[in-house]
Amino acid sequence: MALRTEPEAFDRIVRRPGLSDMAELVGEDPLPGQGRMNPDETFPDRESIPGRHLRSHWRRARNDLLRTYDQTCAFSGLRVSTPCPPTDDHRLTIDHMVPKSKNWRLVYEWSNLRLACKILNHRKGDSEDVLDPFEVDANGEAWFHMEPVEFRLFPNPNLNPCLQARIKATISRLDLNGPAWLSAREVHFTRFKTHGRLRQVERAFPYVAREIRRLGTESTPPPEVSSDA
Repeated sequence: MALRTEPEAFDRIVRRPGLSDMAELVGEDPLPGQGRMNPDETFPDRESIPGRHLRSHWRRARNDLLRTYDQTCAFSGLRVSTPCPPTDDHRLTIDHMVPKSKNWRLVYEWSNLRLACKILNHRKGDSEDVLDPFEVDANGEAWFHMEPVEFRLFPNPNLNPCLQARIKATISRLDLNGPAWLSAREVHFTRFKTHGRLRQVERAFPYVAREIRRLGTESTPPPEVSSDA
């Protein structure tokens, strides 16, 4: 998954209203053309603004994010049917890759928004040890491998140890080897093994489809994966 072009309306419906709110929250005038927020409380600088005081203008970009990233969770690779997700935990939400509390300049930036299943957004929280999905596989190699027995994820053993450690940290933080995700990957892998319809898997769970292709071209068995990976 890679960063896509910012929608034409984003600056008007998200960035400018958000930055205008921030201006008022530090005692400045709103940006030209923007309505007044009239906050009850102001702060000495933008770094001091608590996240709860930031209005969620980024939600106006939800439809653009769904369309641009094909309703796919950036962190799991699961494509989610918006009207009827499998569970509420799978409902697609908007995550700030760099948390709102860490960098005010990125709060209303398209490049910092990721579609994320509700449960993964919650688990990530304000942590900064989760790999950015837009950086994953940047060197042309698949960073997250799946073994086809228990369907656990593990780092590509050809990567350098530092990167492997970051992949393990991401898997742990998001609990990507938890029972629900193991079951989801097994269901789609088994569906392919039973019916041989890779296109259906591609539509439902693009990550699993990619791993099916990878496993179909590799003759070496995956390494043993420890339960705490």
